[in-house]
Amino acid sequence: MMTGVAPFSADTVEEIFYKICNDPVEFPEDEAGEKILSPEAMEFISGLLNKDDSERLGTKSIEEIKHHSWFKELNSRDSDWGDLYS
Repeated sequence: MMTGVAPFSADTVEEIFYKICNDPVEFPEDEAGEKILSPEAMEFISGLLNKDDSERLGTKSIEEIKHHSWFKELNSRDSDWGDLYS
């Protein structure tokens, strides 16, 4: 994803599937033990990967995703979301 590391890894596809369904997302840390992603980025990823599909970010509408705090800078620039695809 944002770090170049998959959120779930294992030796077999079955183990990865089990982890996706059952394990919490773990975020990588630097050498000092600090998370390398911002709190907003981790909240965004966790929301998208929420195991409870009724609580998953974006379930209600795409606007939930577009207005997430991780996109605060983009939203504050009066930018057009269509610009992301240009």
